[in-house]
Amino acid sequence: MIDLRQIVKKCKAYDKRAQKELYEVYSPVLYGICLRYSKSEAEAEDILQDAFVKILTKINDFDDRGSFEGWMKRIVVNTAISSYHKNKKHNDLYDIDKIKYYPVTFGQ
Repeated sequence: MIDLRQIVKKCKAYDKRAQKELYEVYSPVLYGICLRYSKSEAEAEDILQDAFVKILTKINDFDDRGSFEGWMKRIVVNTAISSYHKNKKHNDLYDIDKIKYYPVTFGQ
């Protein structure tokens, strides 16, 4: 059984092993959230990476009130939404080779 409070305390002290343990324990759950907000596994992995960077750099902002897991999930969701808005202009692009062509006939 992991002691989440100890891990968080060590992460706040920039302990690399604790950061790795936090990632190993929570990445599957957080990756599932990323998949729901992305179009591909690669995009979900990028979102997860960005979210963990934010989690680990902002971990000192967590004030031990409320759920740490909930705090992390909120960061992941916000990161995913930001990624969506940042890439929104690319979401409506289509691969021209995959578009079916239907010839138009006039005067039938």
